[in-house]
Amino acid sequence: MKLHNLINEELWNKIKTNSVYLQENQNKKNRNSLKSIYINEIPENVFLVELDKKIDNQGIFNNLLNRSVSKINKSCDGIFLHYKNKNSVDLLFCELKSKTIKANAYENQLMNTKLFIDYLIKIFNCFENKNLKIENIKFVLFYLDKRRSMQTRKTLRQKTKNIYFPSITKEKMINFSKNYIIKCPSPKDVKYSINWDKLII
Repeated sequence: MKLHNLINEELWNKIKTNSVYLQENQNKKNRNSLKSIYINEIPENVFLVELDKKIDNQGIFNNLLNRSVSKINKSCDGIFLHYKNKNSVDLLFCELKSKTIKANAYENQLMNTKLFIDYLIKIFNCFENKNLKIENIKFVLFYLDKRRSMQTRKTLRQKTKNIYFPSITKEKMINFSKNYIIKCPSPKDVKYSINWDKLII
């Protein structure tokens, strides 16, 4: 048994061929939304849990918590669990944003999810008699850069795209300054592809 076995199977996303697509469910039909995020060269023993999925047409909330408290009872879009060995795991928390990018929103979503995983690890170690520990934690934000990629026409039949990608940055969180976040901007009219090692800098 592994840590992700404690989570509802409807939220699982098994990674095949060392790559996976991420996309905001609520913006799949919106032309001005962030396109698919394609993460490739993912190492072995990595498992993805997508918390933005709905179960029985309901969003995921903890009914034990007061929903009127603004900063809690939130989750990010995805968690990658990289099992290094039987006693250690690396965690990568991802959030996708197409609309207004506010630190209060995405940082709270990421930290709520991190605290949830902390809780799961305590349950796992207690009831499964394990000693699983978190080795590394990364927080990643994919967000929409509203500028378009530039397109030039070579012939009447063939087009090429001169696509720019603003630099990936690593910054301190605003509200949780002991933690860093990796920010990955994407032009709105292209699918964004990135290698796993770029997310764990």
